[in-house]
Amino acid sequence: MKSKVYGFGIISTIIFFCLSNAKAQLNPLASQYYNNLYQANAAMAGYLPGLRLNIANRSQLSSLSGKPLNTSFTLDYGINKVGIGLNFYNDQAGLLNRSKLIATYAYHIPLSYEDSKLHFGFSVGFQKENLNNNAIQGSPTDPIPSQYNDRGLIINGDFGLAFTSKRVFIEASLININKQTMIENQPAADYGTFYTSISYLKEVGDWLVKPKLVYRGVRNYKDLFDVAVHLKPQNQSLAFLGMYHSYKSYSFGLSYQPNRTWQLLGLYNTSTTAIRNYANGTFEIGLQFDFSKSDDY
Repeated sequence: MKSKVYGFGIISTIIFFCLSNAKAQLNPLASQYYNNLYQANAAMAGYLPGLRLNIANRSQLSSLSGKPLNTSFTLDYGINKVGIGLNFYNDQAGLLNRSKLIATYAYHIPLSYEDSKLHFGFSVGFQKENLNNNAIQGSPTDPIPSQYNDRGLIINGDFGLAFTSKRVFIEASLININKQTMIENQPAADYGTFYTSISYLKEVGDWLVKPKLVYRGVRNYKDLFDVAVHLKPQNQSLAFLGMYHSYKSYSFGLSYQPNRTWQLLGLYNTSTTAIRNYANGTFEIGLQFDFSKSDDY
C-alpha cells in the first residue's frame, strides 16, 4: 500500500511538472524577443561579428519549495559569413528536471539592399528528463523513479531562417523537429513547435521604437501571438519593454546598457488568467556580455 501511495505521489509530481513546463512554453524567456535572438532562432547565431554571452534566470515569485525555475545560457560567435553557437536550457519544478544542450551552425548571406542579409541555421543536441532522487521522500526501492530516470537522451534539433536589414527583422524557426516526429500519447503542452516574428525599428523624436509581432506554436495547445514594443531614448542607457501575450498575460521590464560591452535586463510577467488565483507572477533577470563592438540596435 505504501508503495502505491508513493508511486501516486511521483506521478502527481510529474503531472505538476508538465503543468509548470507548459507555462514555461506558453511564456518563453523574454530575453529572446530583443536581447538574445539566438535563443529563439538558430539562424541568429553569430549574425553579428564577434562573441556574445547571454545568461538568463526566471523564477516564480513564491516562497514555496520546488517552485518553477528556468535557466538559460547561450554563447555564439560570428566571423565573416559563419556563425556558431552553444545553447543550454534547464527547467526545474519540484522533483523534476529537464535539460537541453544544443550546438548551432549558421550561415549569413549579405544582400545588396540596405545592408540586408539572409540567415540560415540549424541546431543539433540532446535533451534529458530526470527525477531528483535526493529530494524524494519514500521507499528507495520503489521502481517508478528508476524507470523514469533510466530513459535515455533524446536527440533533437531546430532549423531557422531570417531576413534582416537596418530596420526590418523577419524570422521563422522550426523547433524540436525530432520530437515532433515521435509518436507520443501525452496531452501535455510541453514544448514549442515553431516560432515566427517580424519587427521594425523607427525613430520617433528622440526615441528608438521597435514594435514586434510574434506568432508561435506549442504542442497540444492553440497557436499563440505576442505583441511587444521596445522603447529606447537615443543616447541613453535605459530602455523599456512591454508585451501582451494572447493567453492573457502581460510582461514589462527595463534594460540597462551603459556601454556596448554589457547590459542587464529585469522583467516581470503576470500569471495567466486561469491560474492567477493560485500562483504569483514570475521575475526574469538577464545579463549579456557583448564583445562584438557592433553599432546595431
